[in-house]
Amino acid sequence: PQRAERGMAAGTALLLLLTISSTLGCRWPTFYDTDGAVLADVYINISWTVSRPSSRSAIQQSITLPGKVADFGPCPLPDGEQEVRFEVLLTHNESSGGYSNLCKGLAPEDLGRASGALVVGERGECNFLNKTLAAQAANASAVIIGNSGGLMPHDAALLGMACPTESTGLCQNLTIPTVMLSMRDAAVLRNLSIASHGGPLRARIYARQHPPLDPASGVILAMGACTAMLAAWVSAKGERERVGGGSKPRPPPSAGAGDPGGGAAVVQELTVAHALGFVVVSSCMLVFLFYTIRDILIVVIVFYCVAAAAAMATVFSPAVEASSPTLRRLVVVPLIDEPASVGQIATALLSLALSAAWFVNRHRPWALALQDLMGICLCVNIVCTVRFTNLKACAALLCMALLYDVFWVFVSPLIFSSSVMIGVATGKGAPRNNTDDLTPPTDAIPMLLEVPKISDWAGGVSILGLGDVVVPGLLLSFALRADYAKRG
Repeated sequence: PQRAERGMAAGTALLLLLTISSTLGCRWPTFYDTDGAVLADVYINISWTVSRPSSRSAIQQSITLPGKVADFGPCPLPDGEQEVRFEVLLTHNESSGGYSNLCKGLAPEDLGRASGALVVGERGECNFLNKTLAAQAANASAVIIGNSGGLMPHDAALLGMACPTESTGLCQNLTIPTVMLSMRDAAVLRNLSIASHGGPLRARIYARQHPPLDPASGVILAMGACTAMLAAWVSAKGERERVGGGSKPRPPPSAGAGDPGGGAAVVQELTVAHALGFVVVSSCMLVFLFYTIRDILIVVIVFYCVAAAAAMATVFSPAVEASSPTLRRLVVVPLIDEPASVGQIATALLSLALSAAWFVNRHRPWALALQDLMGICLCVNIVCTVRFTNLKACAALLCMALLYDVFWVFVSPLIFSSSVMIGVATGKGAPRNNTDDLTPPTDAIPMLLEVPKISDWAGGVSILGLGDVVVPGLLLSFALRADYAKRG
């Protein structure tokens, strides 16, 4: 009973941590188009009434403007869940003739109308958090920041708004959302006030919804499952030949059977100690990459290309050798002075060429297919090289891998400035300042299977980490080899 109580307490604490993490701010990811421009993730619907003196009636008109919500403050609700409209307060800067930048608070003439209103200000002079704090102090319901400045690529450009790393506590206490409008739409809003002849503008902010499920999710799931099954089937080649009475007997574990070619490669048998070491070493490496990934990412990508080339050569060389007796002829490789078959050399050269082609063209859309091929071969090679020998080690690694993923994805934002796992996977790493954090990285960690999304306005890809394929693949490999052993 005491163990059960402790387990329930631990589970409750974990749920509490995950709940608390949602109070740190909206933290929606920033999406970019193919040109690197920030995409809108909310809409602002502005409505006003136009009087028609000739018919003594009035008509209701409205316009919808796209915007970008800040990382701090609450998230706007989806359309249909947010029907509340706020009166729009267009602040005024007497010196510039535009909106106030809100850095010194609201002007006295605006304070009386700010309570419950949607306050519109302008970018500049101070950070976005200070502008939001000024509006919240005046009891505003929301803040709109109009973009400005000559550094923007065009007048429709949006900008992400992050919480300064030194002001996390202030960001957690915000109760109103902040939305960025483009320079063009901020001018449209000002013109609407003129067109309404001083009549009130009313607005509601709602989130731009993502589809609940993209077809790419099903494709990536099928790809991962098929890769795990393929890796398990290839890794059990020795046991399968022994059961089927093949001509090639399975060598003992010390000789290292299990590689795709059935040769004498070294096989590492995993124990419970290895499972614990995996979690510790992987956690230390993850934290190291979190703070250094932006500086060494290109080095990591180069090492990945070399490892993927070796994996492709290992996986495909048996099939190439089987296609012709000539390709099985052994020759001495000059540089390393070791014998290798003609098929192995040809496959190695082709694999290096494919890896180099991916490295040069990795930012092109078609390179995803090549990246997936490299990732699949790497998974197959790992499952053939590493194996479980008992169910205890298998269960230990699966449980520790689950805790590892949950901690570094969901719990780490409570300790670090953001999710460590996501920061490393996207290549962003640890946030460095208010603007650097929102700059789209030119590269990301390639140790992923990726499928482009089909129906999502934000574009992007569905991803599956290679570890999420390898670990189930190791379990399938163990089960398949155990099944063959029983048949034998």
